[in-house]
Amino acid sequence: MNSIRRIITFTIAIILIFALGFTYELYNTQKKSNQLLKKQMDTFERKLLDASSQKSRLESDISKMQRERIELVRQIEEQKVLAEKLKTEGDSLRIRLGEMEKLKEALSEKDRLISEKVESLNRLRIIARNYSRKISSLMDNIARGKTAGGVTPSAAAVEVSLEPIEVTSKKALTDARILEVDVKYAFAVVSAGKDKGVSEGDTLYVTRGNTVLGKVVVERVGEEVSVTKILYRSLGDSARRGDSVNY
Repeated sequence: MNSIRRIITFTIAIILIFALGFTYELYNTQKKSNQLLKKQMDTFERKLLDASSQKSRLESDISKMQRERIELVRQIEEQKVLAEKLKTEGDSLRIRLGEMEKLKEALSEKDRLISEKVESLNRLRIIARNYSRKISSLMDNIARGKTAGGVTPSAAAVEVSLEPIEVTSKKALTDARILEVDVKYAFAVVSAGKDKGVSEGDTLYVTRGNTVLGKVVVERVGEEVSVTKILYRSLGDSARRGDSVNY
């Protein structure tokens, strides 16, 4: 009878050891999967910042070219007026007409360049939207992975180390605006980065006209754009592309 009890006890111990080993292996697998998903999300965020930077530069180039185009049109109109006045002066007229043809060629070239810039800008907008969707998808996968693994960090096990706070005076941002908004995960991409003195942890106010819509906090900073966290759910519903941001 004692021999049977020992056999049963030994069998139960073996089963428990295998169960613990399987649980530990499942935990490690889930942890590695979450780390890989977070790494992929960081990669997509960097690519989103790069695409947004290129988009900002293209928008600036298009704006400049459109102003130059307006100036070319104005010059053509001036040449037309002069040509009308010089109809009786053959040589002068031919010179003016030649100058006008050159201006027309310059205008055509400027239109072609603007068209190319607009096409590039549209492609970058599509890329930015794709990266935003990929980041949102990765965040969904991470959330599902944490739920499936049943792993919740203990509050007592978290050690918080606070760095010294350095108070600095920030300059007002010039023409900084929202480029993209993700309402689901409450983040926005703004057209201000290291080039305008923006730092991680900065708080920016979102405005439209004279109305203050709310606040965002800078989480990642690129050379010309930054990714910010929307502080209030209501701001995520009301903020949109083109809203101004400032300190």
